[in-house]
Amino acid sequence: MTITNNASHNDSLSPGRVLRGLLIAGLLFFCSGFAALVYEALWFRQIGFVFGNTVLAASTVLTAFMAGLAMGAHCFGRWASRIVRPIRAFGYLEVGVGLFALVLPLFLKGIMVVYRFAYQNVSDSLLLLTPLRFILSILLLLVPTFLMGGSLPVLCRALAADKERFGSRLGWLYGINTAGAVAGVLAASYVFLPAFGLARANWIAVAVNVSVGIAAIVWSRVSQITVEASTAPVAEKSRQIPARARWLLLAVAASGLLSLALEVVWFRALILVFGSTTYSFASMLSMFLLGIALGSMLLSWISDRLKNPITIFAAAEILISALMVRAMFNFIGKQDFLLQYFIDHGLTWGNLIKAKFLITASILFVPACLFGAAFTAAARALRDEMETSSRTIGEIYTFNTVGAVLGSFLGGFVLLPLLGMENSILLLSLLAAVTGALL
Repeated sequence: MTITNNASHNDSLSPGRVLRGLLIAGLLFFCSGFAALVYEALWFRQIGFVFGNTVLAASTVLTAFMAGLAMGAHCFGRWASRIVRPIRAFGYLEVGVGLFALVLPLFLKGIMVVYRFAYQNVSDSLLLLTPLRFILSILLLLVPTFLMGGSLPVLCRALAADKERFGSRLGWLYGINTAGAVAGVLAASYVFLPAFGLARANWIAVAVNVSVGIAAIVWSRVSQITVEASTAPVAEKSRQIPARARWLLLAVAASGLLSLALEVVWFRALILVFGSTTYSFASMLSMFLLGIALGSMLLSWISDRLKNPITIFAAAEILISALMVRAMFNFIGKQDFLLQYFIDHGLTWGNLIKAKFLITASILFVPACLFGAAFTAAARALRDEMETSSRTIGEIYTFNTVGAVLGSFLGGFVLLPLLGMENSILLLSLLAAVTGALL
């Protein structure tokens, strides 16, 4: 365990202190994920007022958001080995996100002026406006998303540096952060936006972020949490990613692509059953994220005892393929289920929400669990090939996020228009099976 001020004292930490440290870190990271998804919901809504609420505009913003996360994970994964007080650094990252979110509405006004001028005086062509949207979105969101992306590598520097416990610690941190994201999606969609509006909801998220940051800084000082910094120059050979690790990272990118492409395709399909509303999207996204969180945390219990974690990664991809094909053939009965649910329980808003969660869970929950388990298994396998835990997390998070960005674009703008829902699911299921077989 690395939460001590001297490497020689690692073995002296009692199980109670270790557990207490992990619980504190988990609580802070849960709240961090909560605030991040509240921000995402708010920023999408606010930027939609500028760029319009079209699918193309929303996808552009999503790409910029996830690009910032990937860049932050990649850079902090490389820098984290030189951080002596990673918990304190995590606190500074959280405070930075909160403070930037506080002033983001002011920057948004400037973005609005630039975009309006371009639309009115230069051109209203999508060939010009789409790149402009992306550039403006990057400028607006790069700093906070960059800081968000760095939080997991920095925390793993403190809590998962030990290779023997890497899988369990990573699975816990990744899962609890994603569980916080679930709570953030639900809170933003069902409570904050309807009850408080955009401005007050933003204040709440900022308060959570800054509180997490201050708590982490105080905890770091009280506990004297330090790790030994790597001050020696890094050899050029160690900077390079080993060949086996490169193949694993490509498989991780493929898994990220498949998860977001399948999410987009199934979201479009489920909208046909219960309609396109903010609440529909929230129920679908929260169920998908909940599955990822649970799958990651469940595998964390055994990941460090696995002799060949790549086998779990492969098996998860193959099972996802089979479940997606099965769900496609059972999809036609979901509308009948919805009608029967109303007959049995009554047509109310509450029952509509419950039915949405049940239908979404029947299709996406188990595959999402498998995607979460696949991420943790892949990270555990990759750790054996990389020199540090933070570098491992930085690279796998980057490749997974880049794959997710490509999957979102592929699902929404290529597969659905060209192939339709059924053929898109079949093709993606085939690709998941091939990925598992190659692994």
